[in-house]
Amino acid sequence: MPTTAGAGAEATKNAVISSYNPPFKKSLRDNRILPHIALIDPELTVSSPPHVTAASGMDAITQLIESYVSRKAQPIPQALAVEGLKLAIPAIEEAVENGKSRLAREAMAHAAMLSGIALANSGLGMAHGIAAAMGTLAACRTALPAQCYCRGHPNESGMPPQ
Repeated sequence: MPTTAGAGAEATKNAVISSYNPPFKKSLRDNRILPHIALIDPELTVSSPPHVTAASGMDAITQLIESYVSRKAQPIPQALAVEGLKLAIPAIEEAVENGKSRLAREAMAHAAMLSGIALANSGLGMAHGIAAAMGTLAACRTALPAQCYCRGHPNESGMPPQ
């Protein structure tokens, strides 16, 4: 049961373990962690602060784009990626600015799940390919370089330290 709308791990056999001290980020893949059922309740994401909502939402959007343009992309995962983007792009701003918006939270949760299904069947691209290396060097909340702050960890607002 996801508590953010981003990684889509509820629909994959993937997991990530990371630490800043000591610095490491390790991606795991194993059929034994593939869920038999995924329960997605957008209400569980309402307590996520805006910076977590933004970062996880951008992760879902990144995964949808990467899955769509992947060299391994197939028509069905591409169609799921397009549907996810149609849901996420109009909803992310509302989910960040008004975390209690049920419609925005539902759209983001749906998009995140679709991003997981799409990436599991198409793979990802460079943004996620460099995420492990960047995550050990910077405070990264997503695989997007724009979300990484190389001069220290972001403060509670999600912005880099001044």
